[in-house]
Amino acid sequence: MGKRLSFFYAILSIAFIIGLCIYTGFRLQDIRRENTRRVSSGFEQLRYVIETSYLKESSFSTEAFSKSMGQAFALDPDLDILVIYSYDTGVQYLRTRDSGFLGNPAADFSTIKGTPRFSYSPFFRTQVSKAVNVPGRSSFIIGGVYKIIRDGELFRELRTTLIVLCVFAGVTSILLFLFVVFGRKEEASFEEEEKEAAAASPASSQPVSITLTQPPSPPPQPQRVAITLNQTPPVSPPPPPQPVAFNLTMNQQPQNGGAGQFGAAAEGAYPSVSAPEDWRDTLEKRLSLEVEKSAYNEEDLCLLLVRVPGLSGNTEDYRRLGREIETRLSFVDLTFPYPPDGYAVILPNAGLEQSIGNLKNFLKTLSRFFQAYSPPLCGLTARNTRLVEGTRLLVEAEEALRRTGPGEDSRIVGFRPDPGKYREYISGQTAGK
Repeated sequence: MGKRLSFFYAILSIAFIIGLCIYTGFRLQDIRRENTRRVSSGFEQLRYVIETSYLKESSFSTEAFSKSMGQAFALDPDLDILVIYSYDTGVQYLRTRDSGFLGNPAADFSTIKGTPRFSYSPFFRTQVSKAVNVPGRSSFIIGGVYKIIRDGELFRELRTTLIVLCVFAGVTSILLFLFVVFGRKEEASFEEEEKEAAAASPASSQPVSITLTQPPSPPPQPQRVAITLNQTPPVSPPPPPQPVAFNLTMNQQPQNGGAGQFGAAAEGAYPSVSAPEDWRDTLEKRLSLEVEKSAYNEEDLCLLLVRVPGLSGNTEDYRRLGREIETRLSFVDLTFPYPPDGYAVILPNAGLEQSIGNLKNFLKTLSRFFQAYSPPLCGLTARNTRLVEGTRLLVEAEEALRRTGPGEDSRIVGFRPDPGKYREYISGQTAGK
């Protein structure tokens, strides 16, 4: 009984410790979320100050602008890094509390194009960025690295966890002591009872002799049984296998179209190993679902088809392009392979103009990647307050992609639907039926 109870208590102790660790992790996540909301609010105020100062000074290198940024750092102790940069001109302003965040302090950040990288722990800090349009010049981006878990908050949560573990260890020690004491008492009482029983019945300790007066009977002899097989049933040979004719046609076109208008896909060759055979059905179903969500929330939605001629779905560059799209342009579950050399990307809560602007900035960050291949071709379409199916948006995006060309001004083509004419067309189709 004691061993069974000890086993159950050991299982309970392990479950308690695991549950306490999970609870501490959830507490830290709650602190991170709360501080992230607070940081976002403070970042909006900082962005307003930067816009106002820039419109007044027309430069990021003036003494007044540097003074205002120093006051912002003094008022917000959680702000560790402030950077202002542009995809075209690089870093315009950089201020940090510790040079260790820069990774290599000797690096010249003014020569870096695209998004600057910093060295920090993503669990304790987060990076917030916002694009700002300034009249008379190209847009620039304001970025800030904030601390979302302070040392005091982490110490407080770990201290609470340690106190609970100490209390639990104390309770366990007391119970273990009681188990040992009561176990010894039970063993002592059991030994006393055995001694009393042995003293009360001394004859039980005498040996007992058993005499067998009759020999055991021999085992019965096995009897032989004769089995005579007089007749043998005829065995018919199995029928010969019938030949089966197979008619293989190797030049059939794929039933689902769309991508068959471009390059090698027109011959029915889809070499992308990452794309399943029903990739088009999967894309249309998910696209229809996202359209319903955007219509319910009264938001816009855009579909992007991007192709890189010369890029094969079997290469590491193809997978790298997918990862860049998932992290910089869209999300993991909204990026789909578009055989044989591209991707289909769903951009929720984004109109056609906004999506084209974000796409141009994204392509600039991957300019070195595209040097080994032909320039990317992109076709876009948007929901634009219409109630449409995913199939319709995919057809519109493919039509826009079909009209792209190698020229610099024709690599990105957007399909701009007219909601009024579209409703008239749908009404006419319904009346005709």
